[in-house]
Amino acid sequence: MYGGNLMSHEQIETACLTVEEDAKELGCAPKTVRKLINYGYLKAFKLGVGELRAPYRVLRSDLRRYIDRRKGPDPA
Repeated sequence: MYGGNLMSHEQIETACLTVEEDAKELGCAPKTVRKLINYGYLKAFKLGVGELRAPYRVLRSDLRRYIDRRKGPDPA
């Protein structure tokens, strides 16, 4: 469940990226992505209930929002 809405497995696979995929998009290490998630800079959720090391997933839209925020406003 993310944001109160249930998503099917297919929707999750289409709408979400793994930490490794996020790292590739950002040009950094997966460890850096996990830090961004833990510090609250990048919104994510864990896929799996009760698992200690459940993998994080990031919605593509949240990754795009993070990238846009990092770029800042376009110069006028």
